[in-house]
Amino acid sequence: MVLGTAAYMAPEQARAAPVDARSDVYAVGVILFELLTGRLPFPGSTSAEILYAHTARPVPQFAEVMPTVVASRTFEWVVRTCLQKEPRDRFATMQELLRALRVVRRE
Repeated sequence: MVLGTAAYMAPEQARAAPVDARSDVYAVGVILFELLTGRLPFPGSTSAEILYAHTARPVPQFAEVMPTVVASRTFEWVVRTCLQKEPRDRFATMQELLRALRVVRRE
């Protein structure tokens, strides 16, 4: 059974695979993307379409979604790391993500 809001689900959740803290890191990545661009990284008209996009479509660059957005390369790297399809390629914990965001803040 798949439970959650499709727009914020990690790919492993969409596949009904085991989840851990990295699934939450993915959701934070979606929120950060949406806060900066004003749009979800994977919009769609149905839950099935959105879940497919989370599992198969590449993460768009900020500028593709919002050409006027101004963000550091480091911040975009942090968000894109959160949104990696494979959990092993994301930050392993919220603490790791927080450390990366502190680097962005210092820039």
